[in-house]
Amino acid sequence: MDYNIILEYTKFIKKEFLEFYKIVLGSSYEKRIIDPMLDGYIRVRYYNETNYPQTTDLIERLNRELKDIIKPIITDDNEEKIKSIYSLFCYVAYFDECYITESQQTILDCFFEDENIKIKLTDEIKKQVLDFLKQFEQKKEKFHTLFRTKQFFLREKRLKTNLYNMTLEQNVKISNLYSNYAIEKAFNIKIVYQSWKAVNERARQIPNADAAALWKERAVPQEGVPKESILKAVKLYMAVREVIQKTGNVCGVGSNCLNESFHSDTTPCLAWNWVFEHDHIIWACEGDTVTLISKFILYSALQKPLMMTNIYPFLVGMAALKHEKIDTFPNIADPDNHALGVHCGYFGFAPQSFCTHWVMRPKVLAIVNDNAVMIDCRMKCGPITMAKLRSDMKGITIIEAEIEDYVQYPGSDCRNGALIRYRNKSGHKVMEALSSHHAILIEGDITHELVQMAKVYGFSTEVI
Repeated sequence: MDYNIILEYTKFIKKEFLEFYKIVLGSSYEKRIIDPMLDGYIRVRYYNETNYPQTTDLIERLNRELKDIIKPIITDDNEEKIKSIYSLFCYVAYFDECYITESQQTILDCFFEDENIKIKLTDEIKKQVLDFLKQFEQKKEKFHTLFRTKQFFLREKRLKTNLYNMTLEQNVKISNLYSNYAIEKAFNIKIVYQSWKAVNERARQIPNADAAALWKERAVPQEGVPKESILKAVKLYMAVREVIQKTGNVCGVGSNCLNESFHSDTTPCLAWNWVFEHDHIIWACEGDTVTLISKFILYSALQKPLMMTNIYPFLVGMAALKHEKIDTFPNIADPDNHALGVHCGYFGFAPQSFCTHWVMRPKVLAIVNDNAVMIDCRMKCGPITMAKLRSDMKGITIIEAEIEDYVQYPGSDCRNGALIRYRNKSGHKVMEALSSHHAILIEGDITHELVQMAKVYGFSTEVI
């Protein structure tokens, strides 16, 4: 099931304010009374659902909705308690949208002195309330950073008096930060962010002689790459390695290498090869942290050759063709159950030791610097298993497939791509289940091993 962060946020709000009522009410706390009132508050506050659409003031609308909720449950025995709970909701609405610090005591003073709240608030309770509010704002901020961006636009069109059509427009990809939050929570690890601009500035400071010496020691197959471009690629590796060594205990590394390519004189393809082959650290392209943690877990558990590529099912049609600047997919039987695997001009990056063919070439994509490089590589043809964690870190999708051949489109963004066939004739199901065009390909038919691994980690599995 897809993760709905809006639903999770409202669950978080309810859980936090239940805790707030526990602090204030103490031994008088009854969840069965507060639950329906909080549900009503969330329905009005967050979903704009109301029986009183003509009441435009939020607090007044909440008052009317909550009065309807408490009428059936109020009795002579609980009337004073319910009225106190009801009175607290005007403060709940305030606390849910304002920042509280020790210097902003006005609303808290009103709250602590409110005669409508028939609850004795001791100094200890007051302190607990203040501590709660500070922690609450810190937790809210973590959610807010997932959505905060200057790249959203709210456009309005007036239909008639007091009636507008609002359109939310977005010109960037949805932030992947929720996935990062889930990764840290699920695996008790820390994702450390460093400036890609600063890393590249450091690379430029490294002497050519140092880079040339390391290249002489570790030279890899290359065709048509100028010496200047080779040295830039080596220096980027050296700068990345410095960050890894300074950070310590690094299990995986990646960068937003395409979308932030304007910071760089090259691409990190050679760096990722040496990071894996010499430093034994997993890599990921394009800052894809879900791919990074997936590859780390998969390789640690299975020790099988793997790599990430863009997967373009033939069923996608023109969108894939246009993206790779090719005219047609290969003319084959059963196209609905085939896909093209291509990334950054070739099959995609994989370390030398995983490949039957591997050579460093000049860049293909227009977005990157003219000195950039890319790897033209091939894994062996035959059975593969595609596998990747879902972004909520609770399950893994497994797709049984096969590399049938490699296909070339000279002059395109697919100079050498993999022709992939789904072994179970599952093309349409893949279209429904594939969560990302970034697919991890693992050599061999290893579904049974992945299922056993998932049991150890507690992941659910979907085999396609």
